[in-house]
Order: sequence, then C-alpha cells, then structure tokens
Amino acid sequence: MSMPSKIIILVGFQASTKSTIAREILANVSNAVLLSRDTEGGTIESLVPKAEQMLKDGKVIVLDNTNLTKNRRKLFIDLAKKHNVPVDAQYFKTTIEDCQIRHLKRMYEKFGEIYQTGTSPKHKKDPHCFGSVILFKARKDLELPTKDEGFSKVIMRQVPTITWDKSVYKNKALFLDIDGTIRETEHLPNKYPTSPDEVQLIHPVTLMRTKLESYRSQGYTLIGVSNQSGIAKEIVTVEKVDEIFDKTRSLLGYSEAEFPILYCPHRAAPITCFCRKPQSGMAMECIMKLKLDPEECVMVGDMKTDEEMAKRLNIKYYDVAEFWAI
Repeated sequence: MSMPSKIIILVGFQASTKSTIAREILANVSNAVLLSRDTEGGTIESLVPKAEQMLKDGKVIVLDNTNLTKNRRKLFIDLAKKHNVPVDAQYFKTTIEDCQIRHLKRMYEKFGEIYQTGTSPKHKKDPHCFGSVILFKARKDLELPTKDEGFSKVIMRQVPTITWDKSVYKNKALFLDIDGTIRETEHLPNKYPTSPDEVQLIHPVTLMRTKLESYRSQGYTLIGVSNQSGIAKEIVTVEKVDEIFDKTRSLLGYSEAEFPILYCPHRAAPITCFCRKPQSGMAMECIMKLKLDPEECVMVGDMKTDEEMAKRLNIKYYDVAEFWAI
C-alpha cells in the first residue's frame, strides 16, 4: 500500500531495533524510502536536501539513525512544515545495557568476533563497530520527543529484551569470577596476585573440585571471567597474568582447555571497553562462540559488578559464599 507523503523520525539508542522497524515500514509502504547517514554518509545537515527532493516526489521518508536531540530533529520538523506534510516520531524505549547486548550479538554475527574496544583496523568505517562510550554518551544526550516540538504524533515502542533461539543456543556454562571467588586475595596489597607465588585458593582444593566437578558432570563448561586492571596500571604484565592464571588452574587440577579464563586488561574508570564487568562483553563472547543459553548458565562472584553482569544477561547468580556453601 502507499501513504500520503510524510516524515517518520526514528528516535533511539544505537542497536535499539530501529533499523528492523524501518525495514518493516519499507516492506509494507510502497512509497516509503529510507534516509540514513549509515548509507548516505555525510552529516545530518547533508540529508536535508535529499529529504526535500523525496518529499517533492511524494515519498514517505523513514529517517533512521539515533536522532536523540531536539536540534537534530528540528531540521526535519521544519522541513515537514515547509512542505505541509505530517512528521511523526517513533521512540524506541530500552536501556543502553540491552542495546549493548544486541550490539555485541550483531557484531559477532557480522564479523565472526567481538571487538571488546568496539573498534577494528579492518572495519574502521563500519557503523556496526563502535565502543561502549558511544552508548554512554547517547544516554546522556537523549531528549525524549514530544508533540511540543511540532510532531503530529509521538509513538512509544517498548523494545523487548533479546531472545535466544534455543534450538541454536542450547549449551550451558558456569561462569566464575576469579579474585575473591576462586582465589583468596584479601591479604594481598592490590587485592589480586602479581606473581604465581601469591596464588592461594579460597577453599581447600578437594571442596572446590567437588563443587566444580558436580557442574561439569551436568554438562556445564567452566569459564573464568576476570577484571585485571593491573595490566592497564602497569602493575603486572599480560604475560605475568597468564602465568598467574596457569598457576590457579594447576592448583585446581585443570588444563586451560578444561577451564579457560577470559580477562579484561583495561582500566577500571572510565570504562572504555565492553569486557570490563559489569559490561557484557566477556560473557557475550562465550555465549556466541559456544552457543550458550544464558537462562541455563550460572555466574558466581563476590562483587556487585559480577551480579550486574549476570542480571543483564538473565544468568542465574550466586554470591561466592552461597555457592561454596551449597
């Protein structure tokens, strides 16, 4: 079907399903056209002449991109007024935490890997490569659209949380924080070991092995996820951290294949990556590669950041004391 000429401005964070809805509109409205900097390039201002010609041609313009601020939207509201056509806003209500998960899933599906800093030399100009700071800035910049701006109507779309195809994502893992969960670290100056000699298990190895093996026998893959900001602080090197993790595994009697450990080497603040907990990057990398079902996974930790990472992905969480006690 066709519709009278108008402008539809999509408003929402990156990876908030705007492009999915845009494609649906284009599929159902014969005279609808997409206008987006992702495809056109240039600045938002450079889209205005193209939009004007589209209106003259009787098109329904679907303006993609984030369009988070009143100033960005005003360019096209004014254009609609000039041509006496309606202009609607569709606001995609979601959180940047959910957007991050969708972004990382999309990144893996497109590139076959997750770039934890959001960038890759191979894909510098790809709009699907961006870092966590972009979403933090988007949350700060957002001005909710209202009819007072000049919109004919404002539609709010509640974006559902991500769902996982359980015929594909059907495996399960036991995610384990390391320092304070596997290793005793309270007595150490930095609260994490800086040499293999400082590695000490939090409980007797027999108790820990019994618990971990009970999960392995149920089909869980053991995976360590650890923040290691000491690397960014130059307190410890990557090579030394690897040695320390090797020592940790050896005390538990596991090989690297039996107990892989992912870690974030970046600074604690400001967060500039996807891998530092509570960000979802490390867990998402495992979910995508191992085809894990988050609802069947378990996370164990001793910090709010561990709990928050689990919550964002709908992973069952145990505090360290509760886990080793049951």
